[in-house]
Order: sequence, then C-alpha cells, then structure tokens
Amino acid sequence: MIAAIIALTALATVFGLVLGFAAVRFKVEGDPLVDQIDKILPQTQCGQCNYPGCRPYAEAIAGGDADINQCPPGGEDGLINLARRAWQAVTADTPQRLDELLIMWRHVCQLFDTIRDTPG
Repeated sequence: MIAAIIALTALATVFGLVLGFAAVRFKVEGDPLVDQIDKILPQTQCGQCNYPGCRPYAEAIAGGDADINQCPPGGEDGLINLARRAWQAVTADTPQRLDELLIMWRHVCQLFDTIRDTPG
C-alpha cells in the first residue's frame, strides 16, 4: 500500500515537473499593443469595421493593415484614444468617415426600432 502511494507521488511529481517545464519552454507571448488597442475598442463585436470582432480589428490596427476610423460604436473618444495608442494621425477625412458611419448606424437602429414596433 505504501509502495503504491510512493509510486503515485513520484509519478505525479514527474508529470508536474514536465508540465511546468513545457509551460515555461513553450510560452506564447501576446502583443501588448494589440491588448492595449483591444481594451480601447467597445467590444460590441458588431462587425462594422469589416472584421469579425474587436480582437481581429485590434490585430489589424497593430499590424498596420487597418485604419483606426472603422469603428463607429467607439465614437470620437475611441477614435482619439486609438490614435494615441496606435500612433496613427487622425487625418482630415477621419471625422468625415466617422460621421458617415454614425449616420448609417442611426438609420440601422431606426430600422430595427420600426421592425420591433410593427405589430404582428
């Protein structure tokens, strides 16, 4: 009985050491810039930026593949914070594009309100 307990304890220790070594050896580091950008985004996962969610959009911004002005739910404050984090300039057409997207968003919301309020 004691031999079985000692054997299981030794086996558990060996497995623990192997798993601990593997966790340190194969650790995957994330991009801190992507994490910072992702925290700024509103996390609505709406897809209005043409990406499937906020995390892929943050990765595209950090990689330089996307502009910072593609997130209407983030609003003007989100745009300014993204510009600070991603070190991108807010260009002259950025507010105009944001205004166009916000107008489209309002129309979509009004359409959903109309559909919701329709009896039937």
